[in-house]
Amino acid sequence: MSYKIIDAFAVHGDGGNEYNIGPIIGYCATQADAQVMSQGKGWWGGAGAINKAKLLVVGDEMFALERPDAVEFMSADGLRKASAEAARQRARAKLNAEDLAALGLK
Repeated sequence: MSYKIIDAFAVHGDGGNEYNIGPIIGYCATQADAQVMSQGKGWWGGAGAINKAKLLVVGDEMFALERPDAVEFMSADGLRKASAEAARQRARAKLNAEDLAALGLK
């Protein structure tokens, strides 16, 4: 099954006061559509907040991505290796030059 990530605009409703952004009430493909959707949805009937968003499209379904920035994907084996390497680095940091030389690590 194919997928793609698209840019969108999240429209927020009333956040309870003028400083809080409310819950997302919908997503729009264009900022103009988002502005129309936001009318009357904000605090005291004003326009709701609009933020950029990323959506994951899989087949006929769309899913909002919480974080639009890239993440690093690792396998379980990769996580174990990264954890072991971090532990080695922490252990080495605790040793002085003489100890490192004695262990053949310098």
